[in-house]
Amino acid sequence: MSNNLNLATDFAATNALIVTVDNVVDAIRGVDVTGLALGIANSRAVVDANAVILADLHDTDIPAIATLTDKERSLMGLGVYPGFSEDFDKVADAADPSATNWTVTENGGGTVNVRNNTTDVAGFARGYSGIVVGEDGLCSTRDKRVFALKNGVTEIHLAARLRFLWNFATGENCGIGFMANEIVPGSVTDLVAAANHVVSVVVHDNLPMSFMSNGANVEETDLSAYVAGDTWLDLEIILRAASADYWINGTLRNQKTTFMADSVFQLMFGGTCFNAGDFEYIDIEKLHVWCV
Repeated sequence: MSNNLNLATDFAATNALIVTVDNVVDAIRGVDVTGLALGIANSRAVVDANAVILADLHDTDIPAIATLTDKERSLMGLGVYPGFSEDFDKVADAADPSATNWTVTENGGGTVNVRNNTTDVAGFARGYSGIVVGEDGLCSTRDKRVFALKNGVTEIHLAARLRFLWNFATGENCGIGFMANEIVPGSVTDLVAAANHVVSVVVHDNLPMSFMSNGANVEETDLSAYVAGDTWLDLEIILRAASADYWINGTLRNQKTTFMADSVFQLMFGGTCFNAGDFEYIDIEKLHVWCV
């Protein structure tokens, strides 16, 4: 058998092809790489220009991302005891406040309802006493929204725009405040009881007063110099472990440090009739509760 393989000839042909490929590659390098380098240079210039634009935007047009305050976090539903806001404008006129936050107790002719068809304010809730002794209109967050100075919480805030109306009747006519969540709301008297761990403002025997109790003792202060009947005002109560502040229309009017309430709290407002023929009520336009 003969062998027709000629290695010398085959290697020569291969070398010729290699030279040809090298020439083609050199030709490509000579023509295209120069253009590629120019393209890269142009691209780099565009990137640099965009970087300058982004730097300008960062410095001038895009503000720093703000950190949420503790109040904002609480009102957004965050934290150990989430707060909430209520404007009483998201239910029909004459309906009960939202059952998401509130439980309504109506005894006899007492009522709690939202009033939206009014030229007075955009919308408000009224806790009305009725005119027969023992009638009540009460509204509470019991077992729906609770608040406590526990698990790292150092302050509980209640801020509300409201007004009281009373007819010179004795007893606990109308009011708002915190009390122990275990108490089933029965009358406005619950908001002044020593046993109930109350932090409240209540019209008592014709006088608007602040109250604080620790389960055994109660402290009360006359606020009639700052609260007029049938007059809108801004109330804020700030509860801490060692003190409670009562602000009216932006001014601190009372601070309590003696019989400090300590409980898991519900919020309640409403009116109770103690004198036949007399009616009392509380109107609340805006309400915010938060923990920090």
